[in-house]
Amino acid sequence: QEVLPKIHEDKHYPCTLVGTWNTWYGEQDQAVHLWRYEGGYPALTEVMNKLRENKEFLEFRKARSDMLLSRKNQLLLEFSFWNEPVPRSGPNIYELRSYQLRPGTMIEWGNYW
Repeated sequence: QEVLPKIHEDKHYPCTLVGTWNTWYGEQDQAVHLWRYEGGYPALTEVMNKLRENKEFLEFRKARSDMLLSRKNQLLLEFSFWNEPVPRSGPNIYELRSYQLRPGTMIEWGNYW
């Protein structure tokens, strides 16, 4: 509980924890963490390299793995035609969606949305 908050607040890690929640529908007993990497893929690579060298994080990850049934990471890109989400206060309910797009341009897809 102390390791991840330190990383969230460390200015040397070019990432921001956008949201973290547990699921109510779909797969149960699932925790979702949504990170924004400031600088795209190079920032992601930088963070992963720093975490590999962070002994405290490596110990945390080992202890955490003893409690997990499975783990999955995804890299997500936001749609350029939607504005970036703005943080909101209060208890909120969100829906996390994934799409598999057919060949074509994002503009075409956005126009039909």
